[in-house]
Amino acid sequence: MRRLFRRAAVVVLLAVALPAVRATSPVSAAAAADKWERVVGDANPASWSRAQVTRVAGDGSVYLAGSFSGSFSGLTAPGVGFHYFLQKFDAGGSVKWTKVVSATALPSEPEAPVLAVDGSGIPYLRACVAGCNINVYDPATGDVVHSIPDGADNRWPMIGVAAGGILTVNVGVSSVAARRLDSGLVQLWSFDLTGALDAGAGTWLAESSNGSFWAIGKKPVSDNVMPMVHISASGGHLGTVEHTGGVPFDLAWFAVPNRSNPVAVGPQGNLWISIDQPAPGFNILIVSFSSVDGSRAGLVDTNLPHEQFATPSGYVNCTNLDLEVSFGDVATGSGQQPRFPERVSGSSLMAVMQCFPLTGGSPVSMLVVFSMASPVGGDFVREAAIPFPSTATVFDMSTNASGAVALAGVTSGPDQFLQSPVTPPGIPTAVSRAAVSHNPTGNLLERDEFAALPPVRLFDTRPTEPQGLASVLKSPIPAGGQIKVRIAGFGGVPSNGVGSVSLNVTVTNPAATGFITVHPCGDRPLASNLNYVANQTVANAVIAPVSSDGTVCFYSPVATDVLADVNGWFRDGGGFHTLTPLRIFDSRPGEIDGVVHIAKQRYGGGAIVSISVGDVPGVPTDASAVSLNVTATDALGDGFVTVYPCGERPLASNLNFRLGQTVPNAVIAPLGPGSVLCFFANADTHLIADINGYFSAASSFTAVSPTRVFDTRVGESDGLVKVAKQQYGGDRVLTVRVAGVAGMPATGVGAVSLNVTATNPVASGFVTVFPCGDRPLASSVNFTTGATVANAVVTPVSASGEVCFFANVDTDLIADVNGWLPA
Repeated sequence: MRRLFRRAAVVVLLAVALPAVRATSPVSAAAAADKWERVVGDANPASWSRAQVTRVAGDGSVYLAGSFSGSFSGLTAPGVGFHYFLQKFDAGGSVKWTKVVSATALPSEPEAPVLAVDGSGIPYLRACVAGCNINVYDPATGDVVHSIPDGADNRWPMIGVAAGGILTVNVGVSSVAARRLDSGLVQLWSFDLTGALDAGAGTWLAESSNGSFWAIGKKPVSDNVMPMVHISASGGHLGTVEHTGGVPFDLAWFAVPNRSNPVAVGPQGNLWISIDQPAPGFNILIVSFSSVDGSRAGLVDTNLPHEQFATPSGYVNCTNLDLEVSFGDVATGSGQQPRFPERVSGSSLMAVMQCFPLTGGSPVSMLVVFSMASPVGGDFVREAAIPFPSTATVFDMSTNASGAVALAGVTSGPDQFLQSPVTPPGIPTAVSRAAVSHNPTGNLLERDEFAALPPVRLFDTRPTEPQGLASVLKSPIPAGGQIKVRIAGFGGVPSNGVGSVSLNVTVTNPAATGFITVHPCGDRPLASNLNYVANQTVANAVIAPVSSDGTVCFYSPVATDVLADVNGWFRDGGGFHTLTPLRIFDSRPGEIDGVVHIAKQRYGGGAIVSISVGDVPGVPTDASAVSLNVTATDALGDGFVTVYPCGERPLASNLNFRLGQTVPNAVIAPLGPGSVLCFFANADTHLIADINGYFSAASSFTAVSPTRVFDTRVGESDGLVKVAKQQYGGDRVLTVRVAGVAGMPATGVGAVSLNVTATNPVASGFVTVFPCGDRPLASSVNFTTGATVANAVVTPVSASGEVCFFANVDTDLIADVNGWLPA
C-alpha cells in the first residue's frame, strides 16, 4: 500500500468484515486451540527465506507463498539463486505440502508473488520467473493442475471469487480489462475498462457480498480523479462513479503502482480505500465508499483509543496508531507492504499501535483487534492484543469468513515469530526465516465476555504510597464523600465497551466504623461492598458496573484511605449482565427490607435463609449464576457462611467471621433448579445480601457448586488437590494446578473464580493470588495476626493451568472454587 521508495514497510489497518455473531470479548477456548505459528525457514546461515503473502481458505487451511535460497522446509532448491515456494498448512498447523514454483533460479530476491484462494478453497499463484504465469494447484496434493501465461504488466490485481475462480486484470500498452476466469483458468468474460481507468496507473479489485465486483483506479490523463466501475457477477456494467480529489484527500497520490491492494471490504460491506497524502509527512487516509452505489461515506476514523496494555515486561501506554514501523522492525523493512485482504466481510479491525512503557524505555508495537459498528469506524472496542517482538516483520495478513486470521512475514529471532517459542535455542539470530502466525490474538468471531488481567494496582489514596496506573488525589476519601476514578483505559481495561470490572478494594486507616459502596457514578444505591471498623485494614472483591464515561465511584460515610487492584473486566453486552447494586435482603430488626422479605432474626445452624432469585428484579429465570456481596454482622460466635444452590450443602465457605464482627465478601453463586439459593451459617449471625449482576445461560462462565480445592491446615481434610500441610509465606509460594479439577477441563481454562481464606497468620499481612510467573504489586486478601479472613478472587490461570498463592507472612491457606472461564 506504500510506495517502494518512501520508507520501510508500513503497517496498515486490516478491515475484517465478518458475519454478525455474538460480540464478546477475549479469546474463547476454541479460539485458543486454533492459535499456532510456524517458523518454516531453515535455521541455517547458508539459507534464506521470506514469506511474503498468505491466504486463509474457508476450511481454515493456510497458504503461504514467498521466496528462498539454499534449503527451505525440507526442500533443496535446484540451481543457485532464489526460488518461489508455495506451502499449505491445515487448520491445525500441520504442513500438508510444500512446492517449489519453478526450477529456474532468479539471481536476486524476487518481488512478492500474488496469491489468491477462491470460495472453493482452490489456490492460485501468479509469479514471474522466465515469464509470468498463473498456476492453479490441487489443494490436496499441491500439484499444478492448470497454468496459463500472464502479461508482465498485469502485475498484482488478482482476487479469489466466492463462487469459484478468480478475477484479475489484463493490462496492455493502452488498454485495461477485468477478466473472470474459472478454476480451470478458462475465461468466462472480460470487461473493457479502457478509457475508464488508466492502464498505466494501476487497477484494484474488490468483490461485494452480492457477488458483483468493483474495479478502482485512476482516470486517464487526469491526476485527481478516481473512477469506480461496478461490474455484475456475469460481467455486465452496473455503473461508474468518479470521485474528484481536494479536501479532505488528494487523489493524485492514489493508485501509484505498488505491490499492495489498497482496497478492502469494511464494516457493513463498505469499500475501504487507502490513499496516501503528500503532506504533511505522507499521511495515510482511509476513505469509506458504499459498495452498493460507490458513494463516499466519509473518512474512516483512525483515532484509536488511548489505552494501557499488559505485556510480559509490564504495562505500556498505547497512544497512537503506529504507521511508521514494520510491525516492530524499522531496520529490516524491505519494501514489501502488508495489504488489505482480497475478500473480507465483517466488523473487526486489526491495527498496530505504538506504545511506551509506563516506567520509561523503548517503544513497543502492539497488534490490537478492535470491533466497530460504523462503516467509517469510530467507537472502537478493543477485543484482544499482543506485543510484537522486535525481531519480526509482517508482510501480509489474511482472514476468512469464519474469523480465522493468518499473518505472514519473517523473523530473525531464535525462538519466536509473534506468539510463542517455536524452535530450539541456539539458532543464529542473523538468519532470516519465513514464518506464519495463525490466530495470534484468537479467532475474530470467538470472543468471551470476561478478560482476566494480571492483578495490578489501579489507585491508592495514601500520600506515602506510589500512584497506581490511574492517578487520584493523594488524600483519604472525606466523610460522606466519594472519589470518582476513570477505570476504562487503565490497567488493561479497554477505553470502550466495558460493562463492569473485577476489582479487589481495600480500606485502610478508617477514622471510625463504616462501609464502602462501589457503584457506577450517579445515584448511589443502598448497598455496601465492604465494612470496616476504626483503624482496620480490610479488603473485598468487587464486580463493579462501569458508568457510560468509563468511571466508577467509591463512597464512604467516614474518612478513610482506599486502594484498588484490577484483575479483569466484563464486556458490555456479553454473558455477564451488570446491575446497579441492589439490596436483596437484610435480617437485622429495624433495618429496611431488601426486595425479598425474610424474618428479622439471626440465622445459624438449622436456620437457613432460602430465597428465590427469580423474585429479584432484573434477573431472568434462565440465569446460571449471580454475583453477590454477602455480609455477616453481629455474630454470636466464630463461624462461616456458605452460599449454594439449595440441596446438599458443599464443604466450602464464602466468608468467615468472628464474634461481633461485620464481615462482607463477594460471592459468585451458581443457581440450581428453580433458581433457589441458600445461605448457611454455622453460628448465629445476621445476614445481608446485595446483588450486582448475573450470568446468562449463554455465558461462557461455567458455575460449579462451591468445592474445596485445597486446605494447608494440619489435621484438616484435603481438597481436590493435595498440598503440603504447612503454612506458606515469603519464599514458600504455593503453586496449585486448578485446570482439570472440579469439572474444569485440563486445558483451555483462562480464569477461575475462587474464595480464598487466610487463617492462623503469624502476623498482619496479605495474600496475592496470580497466574504463576512474575508476582504483581497487588493484594487479594488482607489479614491481621491470628485472624481468619476470606475474599473472593477471580484470577487468570497460567498457560500450564496453575495458580500461585503468595503470602508475605506465614499463614494457612484454603481455597474453594465456584466457577471458571475459558482461555
